Amino acid sequence: MDDRKIQLAQIEYLKILLIGENPFRMERLWSRLISTVRFPYVSTMISAVDMALWDIAARALQVPVFELLGRMIRDKIRVYPHLRGTWNCYPVWRWLGTFGACPR
Repeated sequence: MDDRKIQLAQIEYLKILLIGENPFRMERLWSRLISTVRFPYVSTMISAVDMALWDIAARALQVPVFELLGRMIRDKIRVYPHLRGTWNCYPVWRWLGTFGACPR
């Protein structure tokens, strides 16, 4: 069986566990998935389900997800990639086309 067929079978299994359940009972569903599902990359799949449950709840209540997570506490945050280089130089040297030490 190829990887794609395995993934589709796993998704079907998750559907059996989730369809018809209350999406507002996230902790219960998360516990059920973590104790029932034994796939090699189970945490990735459960993370996707968890994000979808937050989105479903927010849409049902017609509020942004951050309202459900405890409200916004900052107006803005610094965003940085986690690929190469240091947190403050990678975007600069990538955009400038200079690869190596961080430009100063």
